[in-house]
Amino acid sequence: LNDVLTRSLAMRYEKIDLIEELKAKSRAAGEARSAAEAANQGKSRLLAAASHDLRQPLHALGLYTAALAVRANGTELRPLVRSVQGAVSALEGQFEQLLDLSRLEVGGFAPAWTRVALAPLCSRVMAELQPQATQKGLVLRAAATSLAVTSDPALLERVIRNLVSNA
Repeated sequence: LNDVLTRSLAMRYEKIDLIEELKAKSRAAGEARSAAEAANQGKSRLLAAASHDLRQPLHALGLYTAALAVRANGTELRPLVRSVQGAVSALEGQFEQLLDLSRLEVGGFAPAWTRVALAPLCSRVMAELQPQATQKGLVLRAAATSLAVTSDPALLERVIRNLVSNA
């Protein structure tokens, strides 16, 4: 009987210790989760605040390249200016996508489901990424298609651009 009572008390104290350890780990996990959420909210606030400051020089860059395009019309610089305009346009698109992603994370963005023709989407991605592929000695091709899917156009284009860019 003494052995049974001794073991019973020992097990009770072990359970109490385990419960305390579990409570401590639970508190630590809650604190870590709160810290991660605060960091994520801080990132979103920073991106929202920076977006206004970044839009202005990006818009000015677009205006400068448009003015340059007018001056370079009919000269040997025209293809170069078109490439710069394409890069600025791609940068503006990626910036908007970054802001959309930030809004999506905080729940301020809902996908706009619509019919998306794949041929124009692939053409835009190819036009943007063709110079990088050529520079790396790669051939970038897309099959002609008349297919369409139901998706958010911006999100789908981002996915395809990322896939092709990573490939």
